Order: sequence, then structure tokens, then C-alpha cells
Amino acid sequence: MEFEHALIRASQAEQGQDWLGMRQALEQAVERYQGDLLPSCYDEWILPERDRLHQAFLQTLERLIGLLTQECDYAAAIAVARRLLHHDPLREETYRELMHLHAVCGDRASALRVYHTCVSTLERELGVEPGPATRSVYERLVHLQESGERMVENPARGGTISLVGRKQDMLLVSQDFWRNDPKTF
Repeated sequence: MEFEHALIRASQAEQGQDWLGMRQALEQAVERYQGDLLPSCYDEWILPERDRLHQAFLQTLERLIGLLTQECDYAAAIAVARRLLHHDPLREETYRELMHLHAVCGDRASALRVYHTCVSTLERELGVEPGPATRSVYERLVHLQESGERMVENPARGGTISLVGRKQDMLLVSQDFWRNDPKTF
């Protein structure tokens, strides 16, 4: 299967620290994924394989978002995050990631819309509110909007810096920003 071959190439490129090769292989894997395996078949034997491939696809999207973010290709990372949410609209981590990406690009309004989409989706589908980590990111965005500041990660210092009137400096972002600690955003 071409999808799985592309994933193997991505892993090999990652082991060799060939980030361009990894990105190309991940993008090829995403292109090759054709949706659920035999979607009209409901036999029990197909269900585990269908789920395995679907989960591999979602993980591929996550890896690609991380790599694109690390490369500061935020527009591409936003597109991939949206695609991930299309396939799995209940992933709060992806909503937080998308909020962060929009905020880093200076589009706080889109970041706030993402939060409200998250709220309505979770309420409609599960009857729950977003978790504390997601609410924390939202509250930080609201605070930043009120103060007019921008927040980005400063990888050299291992923390965040506040940017007021420094649009060029906004490009400082690393891969693992707020995935591990959403409170810093």
C-alpha cells in the first residue's frame, strides 16, 4: 500500500535527520490516504485494519503539523490542522494547536473562532465543555487581545517572550510550544 510505504520512508528520513525527506514522505502519505478501507464492508475482519490505517493517518497529520511548525511554515501547518479536525473533530489538542498557530500568525480573531468552534463541537457531540488546558489557552488569548501583546516562544531562552510592536520577531516558534504546557501560551 502506497500510504504505508510513504510512512516507512518518513520514518527512515526521520532516523537520518533528513527533515525535507521526512516532510515530503509525510505529505505523500497524506495524499495517498484514500479514506476508510472498504467503507461499505461491515465484516468484523475489516474493522481492526480500517481503524489501524485511520489512526496511522491521524498520527501522520499530527507529525506533519509538528514538522511544519518547526519549519515555521504556519500556513501549511494550519491547513493540515484543519484537515485533522475534519477527520477527528473531537481532538482538543488539535484545537489548541490551531489556536496557537493562528495567534503566532497574528490572527487572534481566527484563534478565538477556533476556540468557539471547539466549544460548540464538544457540546453538540459529547455534551461537555473544553478541558482546562484548552480554556487556559483561550483565556491567555483574550488577555493578549486586551493588552495588545503577542506571545511567541523563544526557543533560545526556553520560554516565551512578549512582543509589542515587533512583528518581525513573531517568527520565533518551536515545534513543542504549548503541546506540553498550554499555560505558557
